Amino acid sequence: MRTRTLTLTLGILTVAALAVPTAAKAPAGRFATTADTAADAATKLVWQRSTWPALHDWKGAWAACDVSDLAGKTDWRLPTARELESILDLGETSPAVDTAVFVNCKPAKYWTASDVVGTKQYFVVDFSNGMVLTHLGTEIAAYVRCVRGP
Repeated sequence: MRTRTLTLTLGILTVAALAVPTAAKAPAGRFATTADTAADAATKLVWQRSTWPALHDWKGAWAACDVSDLAGKTDWRLPTARELESILDLGETSPAVDTAVFVNCKPAKYWTASDVVGTKQYFVVDFSNGMVLTHLGTEIAAYVRCVRGP
């Protein structure tokens, strides 16, 4: 009984730890912006400033970035979970991002290119609360923010 209780407690604590947002507030001057893009000095990534206006399933999110020619560039892609998490600003709420940098950000889920290996679960970043979550399948509708660079 003690072993089962300990195992259950450790399992609950592990899930709770994974649900805690991990990003910190970005220092002033981290992002250099143009009308369409935000260049991140910390990661060397260039971000789409404005959210795509429509919701997409996972394949549609990939396609939206793949065909983008924002700022005259054609190498846009869907960010990894770690990359998208890097722009979270937990000093802000709903959306958990600096809205002076990332305009029109919805306090909602955004697709990432990351999946849970060996499953049909995919990561989304929830900008309403700053959490990185997994979703079963690719059919849910979520927003898209494309990235280019390293």
